[in-house]
Amino acid sequence: MKLLITTLTIVLINFGAYAGFNHKTPVGKKNDVILEQWSNFLNEWNEVILVFGYGDDYEVCEEIKVFLTDRYNRKYRCTTIK
Repeated sequence: MKLLITTLTIVLINFGAYAGFNHKTPVGKKNDVILEQWSNFLNEWNEVILVFGYGDDYEVCEEIKVFLTDRYNRKYRCTTIK
């Protein structure tokens, strides 16, 4: 768990995210992106990360998805909040 938290912190710092500080639009609203992970146990998609505040949230989500897929060998997908 410490590794996951450390990894996500490093990813967020490298992408210049500031956890929504000075964010002028509502978070978790239209055009934000959610990274989801497939759960074989529950047989459904679980929300993992909310990506917001970037020029192209979907592109950042895809980069995180590739990193996590390579690292943990699990299924991830990015979905846009409509």
